Amino acid sequence: MDPYHEPERQRFVLPLEPEPAIVDYCPVGGGVVSFDRVYVPPAHRGTAASRTILAFAFDHAREAGWKIRPTCPYIADRYVPRHPELQDLIEK
Repeated sequence: MDPYHEPERQRFVLPLEPEPAIVDYCPVGGGVVSFDRVYVPPAHRGTAASRTILAFAFDHAREAGWKIRPTCPYIADRYVPRHPELQDLIEK
């Protein structure tokens, strides 16, 4: 299944069973959006689920012209450092 955006709930969703993978975000002003949490169900950890949902979230951010404030430790400490192509999206 493909990931999708739920703007009314301020999140990105990757449908999985028994529950979805999610990236929660919060606009903080001035075109900056905080990526607050990534959740992947235990049965899908160690798979491509986190990469898939995060790639979708960052692609959406780029298309929307957002700057990202990665407040989630996984995103800030593990995902972003492994993806130098995202550095232009990170709030300085």
